[in-house]
Amino acid sequence: MKSTKNSNDEVPAFANAGGEIGQYDNFNCDAQTESNFEEEADIVKTKPMKLAGKVQEWLNHLEWNDEINLDEENQTSSVSFYYSIKNQSFKVWIETDEKRDVLKFYFYAPFNALANKLNDCATLFNYINACSKWGAITCTDTQGTIRWRHCIDFEGTDPSIATINNAFNVGSHLFEHWFDEITTVALTKTSAKDIIDQLMNKSEPELIEEVMLEVLESNLDKLETDSEQDALYDEAIKFVTESRKASISSIQRQFKIGYNRAAVIVEAMVERGILSESDTDNERIVLAPPPI
Repeated sequence: MKSTKNSNDEVPAFANAGGEIGQYDNFNCDAQTESNFEEEADIVKTKPMKLAGKVQEWLNHLEWNDEINLDEENQTSSVSFYYSIKNQSFKVWIETDEKRDVLKFYFYAPFNALANKLNDCATLFNYINACSKWGAITCTDTQGTIRWRHCIDFEGTDPSIATINNAFNVGSHLFEHWFDEITTVALTKTSAKDIIDQLMNKSEPELIEEVMLEVLESNLDKLETDSEQDALYDEAIKFVTESRKASISSIQRQFKIGYNRAAVIVEAMVERGILSESDTDNERIVLAPPPI
C-alpha cells in the first residue's frame, strides 16, 4: 500500500537548491539591454518543464494523487511519497533538473544502520552494487541513513513514462530482493562477510541484472506508453536486422541513449519475435530477416 506525502512536510535537505535567474549586478548595461535580459529570463522561467510533466503523467497513469512541486525559476521539480516494501514504509523522492535533462530517484529505508555496522553495510552494499548496473545503495551519513539513488540522463532524448516506471520498479525491487540481507547486516551482529559467503555458496547466485530485465519485460504489459511509441523504435529494428547485433549495449552505442531506454526497446523486440530470449551467456539472436 502506498501513502502520499503531506504537502506541509518540510522539503528534505537533499532537494536541489538551484540558483537564481536574472541577477545582473555584475553587468554594466543600459536600460534596453537590461530589459532584453529580463525578457530572456522570463522565457527561461516559463519554458515547459518536460521532465516534470512526464513524472506527473506517470503518477497520473498509476492513479496516484501526488502532485509534483514545480520551481519554474530554477527549472527544477520534486515529489515525495511513501511506498510499502515488506510492510515497511520506504520514502521515495524524485527530482528533475530541466536545464541538465536529468531525473533522480531516491529510495530511503525506514531504518538506519547501527553505528557500529556502517563498515559492514558498506561491504554488503558494494557487493549488491556490483551485481547491478542500476543506481547504487549506500549509507549516506554517520547516522546510518540507507539510500538507493539512480540518476537518468535524458539529454538528446524524449523521456517516457516507461523509463520512469522502470526506474521506480528497479529501486523497489532491489530493496524487496535484498531486504533480509540488508536488515540482517544493518541491525544485527551478523557480519557482511558471513552473508556474502552464504550468497557465494549458492549453487547459482541470482544476479540483479537478470531480475531487473524481468521487471522491464513485465512493464511492457503494464504501461500504455511502451517502446513501440519510442521515436527510435523503428530505427532500432532497422539497425538490429541489418547489423545482426542484438545487444542492449550495441543499441546504446548506435543511438547514444541510456541503458534503461535501450533495455526497454530490446525487450519490446523480444516480445514481438524480432529477437530471441537471452541464452545462458546472455546473448540474443536476431530472428527477423534482414530488410529487403
